[in-house]
Amino acid sequence: MREMRRKDRQTTLEVAHKILRDSNYGMLATTCENGYPHSVALNHVFLNGYIYFHCAKEGLKLDNILYDNKVCFTTVSEANIIESAYATKYKSAIVYGKAYIVEDVDEFKSALYEIARRYTKDFVAKAKTHIAAAINKTTVVRIEIDDIKGKVNN
Repeated sequence: MREMRRKDRQTTLEVAHKILRDSNYGMLATTCENGYPHSVALNHVFLNGYIYFHCAKEGLKLDNILYDNKVCFTTVSEANIIESAYATKYKSAIVYGKAYIVEDVDEFKSALYEIARRYTKDFVAKAKTHIAAAINKTTVVRIEIDDIKGKVNN
């Protein structure tokens, strides 16, 4: 992958992983069959070195992944505009990888449980029931990371 131009803002791999783990949502970019890019915001979880998200069984996002599974996933956290400095203070991570539909039932359930635990802490006790009911209505996608870079402007 291309080197980062602002190396003074590049983080370590560990910090990039932390940014990815701590960000509440990210933007997934895919390529449509007509060659246009498509980007969509989604919730995610960083688990065992992979990014997981869930979605419906059909839609443009899945069509694009089946067409070309190369994706880009970007997260931004702690973004604050400093008006007087004409600057933004932020932490971001950008991932290039390949997206795969999760077929393994145990991996599917584990990823959905972690997503539920992360985003619905007060309702996590009910998550297993919802996950069992979601198997036929939900798709889980795993992004295998080829490259990740973190960037911070403090």
